[in-house]
Amino acid sequence: MDLQPQANPVEAPSGAASITECDYCVSYAWGDDTPEGKARDAYVEQLCAEAERRNLHVLRDRKDMRVGDRITEFMRKLAKGKRIFIILSDKYLRSPNCTFELFEVWRNRRMDDQDFLRRVRIFKLPDVRIAELAERKVYYDWWQQRLAVRDALNDELKDKVSVLDFQRYKAMRQFADSVLEILAVVADTLQPATWEDFLKYGFDDASVVCSPPTRLNSPIDNTVAQEKMETVPLVIPPAPKERVARFVKKAHRHISVFVAHAREDNDEAKQCCEMLNNNFDVWKYDVRASTQHLKVVEKEICSRQFFLLLVSQLFPKKQLLQRELGLAIAAQKRNRGFRPLLIPVFSSKVAWDHNNLVAEFTTRDFTSGEPSATFVPNITALDEIGDSITSKEELLISYMKPQLMISRIDFYDRDVFFETDVFTLYEDLFPPEERDAPNDIMDWVLETDIGETRYVTLNDEIQFEYRSDSRYCILTLAKKAIGLAFLTYDYHYSIMHGNYLAVQESWRAYGIAAAFVEAIKEAFTKEQLFDNCRGIVFEVETFDKSEIVRIISYLEDPVNKKQFLRPEDRDHIRKFMRVIWYEGMGYKFFLNKQTAKPITCIGPCLDPQLPITEWRTNEQEYWLMWKGMYGVLDVPNFRQLWEDCVKCVYIEVLTKSLVDRCPDQGVEYWNYSNKLIYGLLDLHKNTDISLGNYLRKEYDLVRRWENLKIAIAV
Repeated sequence: MDLQPQANPVEAPSGAASITECDYCVSYAWGDDTPEGKARDAYVEQLCAEAERRNLHVLRDRKDMRVGDRITEFMRKLAKGKRIFIILSDKYLRSPNCTFELFEVWRNRRMDDQDFLRRVRIFKLPDVRIAELAERKVYYDWWQQRLAVRDALNDELKDKVSVLDFQRYKAMRQFADSVLEILAVVADTLQPATWEDFLKYGFDDASVVCSPPTRLNSPIDNTVAQEKMETVPLVIPPAPKERVARFVKKAHRHISVFVAHAREDNDEAKQCCEMLNNNFDVWKYDVRASTQHLKVVEKEICSRQFFLLLVSQLFPKKQLLQRELGLAIAAQKRNRGFRPLLIPVFSSKVAWDHNNLVAEFTTRDFTSGEPSATFVPNITALDEIGDSITSKEELLISYMKPQLMISRIDFYDRDVFFETDVFTLYEDLFPPEERDAPNDIMDWVLETDIGETRYVTLNDEIQFEYRSDSRYCILTLAKKAIGLAFLTYDYHYSIMHGNYLAVQESWRAYGIAAAFVEAIKEAFTKEQLFDNCRGIVFEVETFDKSEIVRIISYLEDPVNKKQFLRPEDRDHIRKFMRVIWYEGMGYKFFLNKQTAKPITCIGPCLDPQLPITEWRTNEQEYWLMWKGMYGVLDVPNFRQLWEDCVKCVYIEVLTKSLVDRCPDQGVEYWNYSNKLIYGLLDLHKNTDISLGNYLRKEYDLVRRWENLKIAIAV
């Protein structure tokens, strides 16, 4: 067998220009004979001529693509150049292909504006107006309209949408979500005034990777940046070393695999199953194309987490195998790309050539057998010659086992966030209003909240210190993120604040979530981190239980076809499901013992830069949930524990860090937040507080919701 993992980019066909051969690339809109189109072509011709004069080659799709090349793969390669010239026009910003390249550049540079500006050189044509927010919003609105059309088309075609079309749709949505930020960075950068200046700006560097251009920052901005620089500890990562896989113990026992193969390859498939059976729950069959058998196959494929396709020369002739692949792809699409994960395993009988060309697989509709979209996995062949892996079987098993990576233990750079695609999972799990900017998250867990004591002075009366340590934990399968946790340890109260902990819904029912949490605890213990941690506290959004009853009753009515009456009803159910999940993980509510209801906390506004008059309207109600570090309650006084958790979350973790990072209204925000939090503590000074469940006893309500089988990300 020859393993074909789905994670690595495909190498270019022999003879084609590759990124390693060409550090300079150009991205522009071409393909029209208008005067504007001819002008764009003329600019690019002059750019390439200047490069040749300097004995350099500029990669451009119009000249370097060959017949048979995959357009998407070429665009991804172009976006990885060390210097990318962008001829920015109005047509460029409305072109799916051009904006795909632009977003890939932005993504490859880890969505870091300074890194982005080091790599790109942008020549803005007169028909692009992006100086003002209102002008940039024109492009945002245009892409939102395009997405609305695509959403309607996706709903109409449903599972008939090809994998490639679905990937392009995701890319379109990602650019639409980022267009305002990208254009704001471009607008805020001083660009060359003339074409001659642009050529010098692009080529006259000491190296391809050069210093960033001057940004249009005000003196105030520079002062603030300098002040912050003096208080941020320097992070010096340890010397690079080979990372040892941190497997999540026991979790792989809950993972099931479907092995698809041709009848003639049964012996090799059996060998594969025997190898995997020691680690996973494997389902394999002897091919029998009966109606009853097809129903069993359909059920198994849709319920399994992995779909292994044993590929031999017989595959093009096997319609049943093509139907099974088509069903696996359709199931994966329904699960938003997270399950089942597809792994082609090439038979040892296949002579895989050394060019590592893309393999295309014919698929069919499982029910009708009619030809469907071609499946093009993003894979690289593992060649028998020169392969350093001693055991491909071991590689396959390790590839399929859940692995845990923790920031500043297992990785110190931002690339891991993008290699695992964890921010895509983040978007899948949380609505926009609950998400932080990716750059902020990476700053916190890699550079800012690193366990060093920070000292803040606002005036002679307000001086404080705080010490926190934030870690980002990523759970991966086949190098794809399926779980994440953002945890911040407060050294003052020895409490871990769980900003969030989540596992993609397709993977929650298999014991993986509990194993994920246990693996994080084991990793912290092994690394001798947070030895004094008393436990972990989470905030959850409040909801009205009677509203949950009303919404479920409405959805149960066949007339309503399981469609929510209002968008906010879906949000209520999401909050309800999140509490069910946390309670299932063993977390308890701080309850008012008399009413048996959770105690409501009012969290301060999280944006101190807003006008002071808007702070009150941006407060949010939360309940707190608690779990002792080892399942043992650390103090018998639950009210004292609740007070410690409130001050940990809202004073130590939130208020102090926000005042530190946004000092402009620091005094006002400090006074506002402390008054709010200590007012809450005073309100409950006589409340009898206990720890317990709020929904676990609502068996009927939970059962009614589960019977509806409505998928909602929580």
